[in-house]
Amino acid sequence: MAKQMCQSCGMPLKDKNKGSEKDGSLSNLYCDLCYENGAFKDPDLTLEEMQKICVQAMRDMHFPKFMAVHIAKKQLPKLKRWQNNLGQAA
Repeated sequence: MAKQMCQSCGMPLKDKNKGSEKDGSLSNLYCDLCYENGAFKDPDLTLEEMQKICVQAMRDMHFPKFMAVHIAKKQLPKLKRWQNNLGQAA
């Protein structure tokens, strides 16, 4: 089974860090850093802003800069939130 990842930031998605839906259930798509009570915490965030946040987070985890930039630029646009670059919840 493929590992689940947040469809907004790409972080590995586990029960302990899943965001919440309006009914209180856990989201199967988004983490608690990105999504709460059925909505994105920062609904106006752009793909480019998320890429910068993710690059910095990976740098803080000691990823080489070239690798962090590559992952953010290549992988984030493939995630559900960024399809059509709308940033809207599915």
